[in-house]
Amino acid sequence: MTNSAVRALGAGLALLALLSACASAPAVREEDERARIAREGPQATLDRAKALYDEGEGERAQAILEILLASPSGRKVEPEILFAIGRIEFERGRYDAAAARLDRGLRDYPNSDAAFETQWLLARVHTRRGHPELSVPLLKSLRRQGLTDGEKGRLNQDFAEAYEVAGNPMTALWWYQRADPLLATEAEREDARERVRRIVEEKLSPEQLPEVAYLYRDNLIGDLASERLAALRAEPATPLYDMTGSPAADYTLPTGPVEGAIGVILPLTGPQASYGARLLRAVLLAGGAFRADDDGPIVELVLKDSKGTAEGAARAARALADDERVAAIVGPVVPAAAQSAAEVAESAGVPMITLTPAAGVTAVGP
Repeated sequence: MTNSAVRALGAGLALLALLSACASAPAVREEDERARIAREGPQATLDRAKALYDEGEGERAQAILEILLASPSGRKVEPEILFAIGRIEFERGRYDAAAARLDRGLRDYPNSDAAFETQWLLARVHTRRGHPELSVPLLKSLRRQGLTDGEKGRLNQDFAEAYEVAGNPMTALWWYQRADPLLATEAEREDARERVRRIVEEKLSPEQLPEVAYLYRDNLIGDLASERLAALRAEPATPLYDMTGSPAADYTLPTGPVEGAIGVILPLTGPQASYGARLLRAVLLAGGAFRADDDGPIVELVLKDSKGTAEGAARAARALADDERVAAIVGPVVPAAAQSAAEVAESAGVPMITLTPAAGVTAVGP
């Protein structure tokens, strides 16, 4: 058989397969479907459409659901219909159409059995539409529900995606770190790790890489950041080329959107760096950054490195006092540094709690 004959035969078989597929999935006739809905009832029709969706026939399932939605008996299961159509539109990438159906379901039936999953999917739709400012409030309200660990993991992953779309990769990494141990399957965990890899390789600036390598130094995120950092340091064209010394340690630990933040001044580099690292761990735990569950307040910590010196502490305190988010300051540790920072905090009118055992420091400041 010649090559041209083989190609012709292949094309013929492909056409035959296409025609067979079309024959096995006939178009939905509205008149026939209305009659069947009248016979079997709305719930049975909804279940039939769901079964078709599970079998991969989303287009046929949606056609049936649209007819059911327009029928008088469809009102009995309207919240479930709107969610089902919204899910199909979402998976087709038609996010505006999905948002319209899901928003209607949530608005008209806020207390239905489908309200929870409708709200969750609507949050994901808003993220995909590029509107994390709409998705994050919806996700936050879902955190108050009684969730399984697997659901908490998926919700944390949705938070991460929303913050990534919002252009905040540091916050996204924090949510991915929380999601990983809670996700139910290895496939879900691998998906989250791939997203983390993408953020580290594509979204973090050279200035953020040392911060991430330092903050997540005991897990995959820190390892990826360290690898990326090493690669950039080997490239003469990058600002990190041949950079040596301790990582930059002035950064925000993003634990979520809050009104106000706590400034923290610690010796993260310099002679007291090892002590500062232990205190940092204690501060993070106290702030709830590594809580095992989702209860309690979310605290944003803005970390500044004093380098163990009075001058460094004063500069850090001044930077925190100028930060509109900072409502109070914790630290420093070294007595001279604490005194300098307290004087700056007093002049700026920002409350400060010192970590030093030195006497008299608490008398300074508002």
